[in-house]
Amino acid sequence: EHFAQTVNETENLIEIESRGGSDRWVDRFFAYHLVLIYYWILVVYYSVAPISAYHLNAGIEYHATETYLNYLWDHNYDKKIGEIAVDEMNHYIELTRDMEMI
Repeated sequence: EHFAQTVNETENLIEIESRGGSDRWVDRFFAYHLVLIYYWILVVYYSVAPISAYHLNAGIEYHATETYLNYLWDHNYDKKIGEIAVDEMNHYIELTRDMEMI
């Protein structure tokens, strides 16, 4: 399941980049380096406080959903972004359920 989510996130990234999300080198630079920092912080966080790490991930998925919905507000013709927003909300719901099982 985690592998499928990784593939899904990669596909979402490609969609955003195709809409100009990677036009500026500064955006690409910060995105690349922040994701590395975020990854290693979560590795430590999961080993120390797994529920809090899930909560952080759920918050990020919720924020991603809001971001996609805001984009849709201005670009309501973009059905692919609508699908991605629904997918992000489903990830948020999954993470919330996972927290209940821990």
